[in-house]
Amino acid sequence: MPEALCRQIAICSLTKVENINKYLVYQKLTHLACNLHYMCRRVWEEVNIMMMLFNLFHRPKRRQNRQITEQSREVELTDGRMLVVRQRVECLGDGCPKPQLLTLKALSLVEPGEVVELVTDSVTAAETISAMMNLADGEYLATERDEGVWRVYIQRLANASAEQI
Repeated sequence: MPEALCRQIAICSLTKVENINKYLVYQKLTHLACNLHYMCRRVWEEVNIMMMLFNLFHRPKRRQNRQITEQSREVELTDGRMLVVRQRVECLGDGCPKPQLLTLKALSLVEPGEVVELVTDSVTAAETISAMMNLADGEYLATERDEGVWRVYIQRLANASAEQI
């Protein structure tokens, strides 16, 4: 709180004071406002120091590098279907919209009919992929829950072009 604001607070308070030495009240209120400003600034500095130390020693939960990896491996779903995964999108520790955007990018890299696997620990990302496929000319196949992560399988439709995705 700058000095001018402290004086304004003091002047506003003086208008309500009658029969008292206004100069004395003005000095006291200015002194109190400046002390309040100093204390708030000190608290703010301490909070900033605490946050800096917290960020220095805090490790984000299971944050790994986001990447799209090309692979060709077979996956068996819980319903017995077999899928051949061509691209794998790893988004552990990321929230929306990064998993969705990387999934769209991976869909543009595969040929029509091929499958993309999204591995995420964000429940919202896993839930929104199926609705997003209507816009991206992809087909939502399945979601599997495995050891604290969701694996979402998407197939690129035959009529999808790279410009649409």
